Amino acid sequence: MKGRFDVQISTSGSTSDVLNRITAATEREEFPFISASRYPRQREKAFVSKISGSRFRVWKVPSSTRSRQNVCIPYLSGVAEDVNGRTHLRGSFALHPFNKLMAFLPLTVIVPLWLWTERTPRSVMLLTAISVILVGAELAMIAAVRRLRPKEEKDIVQFLLGLLPDARPD
Repeated sequence: MKGRFDVQISTSGSTSDVLNRITAATEREEFPFISASRYPRQREKAFVSKISGSRFRVWKVPSSTRSRQNVCIPYLSGVAEDVNGRTHLRGSFALHPFNKLMAFLPLTVIVPLWLWTERTPRSVMLLTAISVILVGAELAMIAAVRRLRPKEEKDIVQFLLGLLPDARPD
């Protein structure tokens, strides 16, 4: 991983011990970005992880309550490295891939409609209205994700700090 890291945590213990602790305290990721938890209300673990070598990805299990449905949460993607007898976790937050795909939804609906319909004044007005509605819905979704993101990121960092012995942010 190159570039800026949002999270840098240092802790004692080996890299394999740290990654094993993360694995034991989290749900297993069955498919990319899909929790192994089939019954979210009965789950015991609030986070999902995928470990591959020294790389890891951690994110919160999406809430299943009506008041807090949250499927577009950010995730922490990082690497664990041994440095001078300590393990350093370095990672960056990214948006859930669903958010990235949703950005293209208005285009996939609007472009074919504009290309394949006859350009009468009535159809242009209808296509313009559909375009405005779809772009407005996309902007509302982006605003909702941005509002939730800081809390979700803080929860992931607090989870890691509480999980690892003598962990401290760098």
